[in-house]
Amino acid sequence: GVSLYGLAASEFDVGDAATYPLQFQHFFLQWAYATVAVTIAGSAISERAKIQTQLILAFATTIWIYPIIAHWCWGQGWLSPFANQKSGFLFYGDESNNFIDAAGSGVVLTVGGVLALVGAVAVGPRKGRFDGKDFKKNNIPMSVLGAMLLWVGWYGFNLAATRGVVGTAGELAGKIAATTTLSAAFSALTMVVVQAASGCWSVNALSSAFIAGLVGISAGCGVVEMWGAMLIGIGSCIFYMVAVKVLEAMKIDDAVEAFPIFGAAGIWGCLAVGIFGSDDLAAFAGYYGSSMGFHPFRTGEQFGVQLVGIICIVAWTFGWASALFFGLKATLGLRVEESVEEKGDDEVVCTGV
Repeated sequence: GVSLYGLAASEFDVGDAATYPLQFQHFFLQWAYATVAVTIAGSAISERAKIQTQLILAFATTIWIYPIIAHWCWGQGWLSPFANQKSGFLFYGDESNNFIDAAGSGVVLTVGGVLALVGAVAVGPRKGRFDGKDFKKNNIPMSVLGAMLLWVGWYGFNLAATRGVVGTAGELAGKIAATTTLSAAFSALTMVVVQAASGCWSVNALSSAFIAGLVGISAGCGVVEMWGAMLIGIGSCIFYMVAVKVLEAMKIDDAVEAFPIFGAAGIWGCLAVGIFGSDDLAAFAGYYGSSMGFHPFRTGEQFGVQLVGIICIVAWTFGWASALFFGLKATLGLRVEESVEEKGDDEVVCTGV
């Protein structure tokens, strides 16, 4: 925008005591969200993509792909519920809430998931991935530990959407903590039921399921009831499992299941806002149309807004990701040499062997 990515924004003037502290909180939060989108995308192509590819991906995502969507949905953009021009809200102007994505199911996590999907397609599968090669198992305890740390960290991720922990913001933060917990738990429980029915147990899949539940609830964590959070968690697990099967059938090698966990569950989370959200809770959370006594949820308008919003987020990300990855593939090349891949890209690049 006109602030040169915040470098020239008047809000960052130390003399402006009213906005100075809050704007730096917002800056730090957006920095963290941008890095999340990058790490999701990079994880799907790690050990196959060149380090130059990862660096260019990080630069392009944080300087262009993510900031535009963040402006659309959280700044003064056409989807933002925080825009000053309420008359421009979808679909009925100041009687609407506009696109609701409290903590980034679409803005952050779907962006990362779609980038990961396009990257996985462009770079190609690991050698032998679909030829019956027996890959070494992951370090299961470390994998589960990482997933549990994500769950704990997610309370900061979602509760940061309130921008505070006192007064009404504190009450909303407590509610968000509860919905976040329930969604993750019921997503994991759904995976347990599926595994019990099939007789095939996997703690990695269980970990992925509760992360998908965290992804799914991030958009609507402040506008759904407890029962809605439970159903969102169940739906997140289903979307995750279906996406895994679809990618396997299409022979797309997403090594860490980044798209099923973050992309598919993120899309579901944005749509679930319009299905399970309520006007009363949206009013309490401060969304304009509902707080003014209108009923975007009850009339179904909110679902339409969520649908338009997530389609545009996916389209924007997919388009630029395709240009980025396939452009690099045709010029600098995406993938490391086969000998490097066999030995381990991290070992060769980081140690110079």
